[in-house]
Amino acid sequence: MAKPIDIFALFRHTVRLLAMTVLYALLPALAHGQYAGGEGKGFAMEGCQPSDCEGEPGGPIMPGVPCDDGNVFTINDVVSASCACQGEQDSDGDGTPDSSDPCPSLPDLVNGDPCDDNNCLTTGDVVTGCECVGSGGGEVGTIFGNNLLADGLTYWFTTTNITGAAYTWSILPNGVGWQVDAQGAVVSVIAPSVDDQVQLCVSAMLDEVCVLQACTALYVMDVGLVDLADGADGPSIRPNPNDGRFELLKGVLDMGPMDYDVEDATGRSQRVTGVITGARGIIDMGAAAPGVYLLRLRYAGGLRVLRVVVER
Repeated sequence: MAKPIDIFALFRHTVRLLAMTVLYALLPALAHGQYAGGEGKGFAMEGCQPSDCEGEPGGPIMPGVPCDDGNVFTINDVVSASCACQGEQDSDGDGTPDSSDPCPSLPDLVNGDPCDDNNCLTTGDVVTGCECVGSGGGEVGTIFGNNLLADGLTYWFTTTNITGAAYTWSILPNGVGWQVDAQGAVVSVIAPSVDDQVQLCVSAMLDEVCVLQACTALYVMDVGLVDLADGADGPSIRPNPNDGRFELLKGVLDMGPMDYDVEDATGRSQRVTGVITGARGIIDMGAAAPGVYLLRLRYAGGLRVLRVVVER
């Protein structure tokens, strides 16, 4: 006599076979699909390889990888979790981040250390309150030159010329990123591409006697490229380069009056001034010689400097 068929057992067996068939069909897709736990660059899994910050599977630009943020005043630059290149601030360029530097404005010095305040008229210089302080007095001179600098341009400074004296020029608190070329009582400087405020100082020694000391403040503005894209948030000019006649376009948020003044690379006014009241205006530099000029703008949004390149 034939054994009766267990319908329920047959049903369970059939369901098990169907489930295994579906699972085997999905395995290749699951193995090569995107990792569901990752969202955004640097975390997505594709083809079993992580995509880097540029979207390249298995690429090298991943969070934690060393990079260069382009700032000379930062160290230990790495790619962050948001795929931005970020570093730790190091204002004095001594390799110690400001967060753990007792005196972030003085390289490799702390309070109580002997130092040099770059003033030949003082003695007993010592770090006090994270500043190098000495005592004494003497003849204080004057430095002549433009105090507002745009990065990338050469500026000349002079002081009293004393026959036979040896001059020493310096940028304080540090000269990181600066280019300084001293020739006696005259010096040329090129500022780094970063907004900054420093002191330009000079001392003069004659027969081992300090005969002059002078300092002046320098304010640096990172003016960026020679032009800004039309429609950007800030003011821009076009064309650039030009023949001395160009159009100034205001930013979308700067529709108020805008005063302008044109100077040459050394800061001397070219007597080309005026006010733009509309959304745009024409500026004519007349018979300006070919070269690089600075267009200084003053408006409700503050002060802005744009480079103007004249070609003929």
